[in-house]
Amino acid sequence: MRFWLSCLILAIVPITAGAGAWPRDKDSVFLSFSSVLSTPTGVLGRDLQVYSSLYAEYGLSRDLTLGLDAGKGQGGDYSATVFLRMPLLRRAERHRFAFKAGLGLAEDDTLVNLGASWGRGMETRYGHGWVSLDTDLVYHTRAGTFSGKADLTLGVKPGERTKLMLQLQIGDYPGSGPFVRLAPSVARKFGSRTYVVLGAKIGVVGDDRAGLKLGTWLEF
Repeated sequence: MRFWLSCLILAIVPITAGAGAWPRDKDSVFLSFSSVLSTPTGVLGRDLQVYSSLYAEYGLSRDLTLGLDAGKGQGGDYSATVFLRMPLLRRAERHRFAFKAGLGLAEDDTLVNLGASWGRGMETRYGHGWVSLDTDLVYHTRAGTFSGKADLTLGVKPGERTKLMLQLQIGDYPGSGPFVRLAPSVARKFGSRTYVVLGAKIGVVGDDRAGLKLGTWLEF
């Protein structure tokens, strides 16, 4: 009963795999591999598309995290951004803030990425929880255009090996209108370093596709 109540709460209240506002410990490594299989909601099972992604973080020091955020669609479209993230306002007791800057490629374009994150841990009746907001502004140098996104996320850890998460994704990219998506997921720990993640992506506004996500997290 408690498990399903937690799922219901996460479905009502709007996490990225990365640490967001929380810095990586020095010399620690985080890797995330995932694939999303999606289809239009009006014609389920048709026009299937697969998008695969790789996300990695490495703790260079106490105050500096190196990261890679890359993805590729089945049509050959791809993007990859290397970034550095540093914490801000370390003296804040309950809140965490961070700033990041990166450079990337998307097919034949060069990307300049700036981002800011906020996060806060909390205790709930269902276990330890956290909430975060991650924002990104990207300048496409060849096209001279901007794109942006914001991910509002919430997570709850009802047990030692289970994490329940939901992400509210908002974005606006060149060539398409603004969109809003919901991305609920469950992560289950196997062994000491590996999580298997099962989730979904559901278009709410400006996106008529729905998909299933399967991924893996590795921590060293």
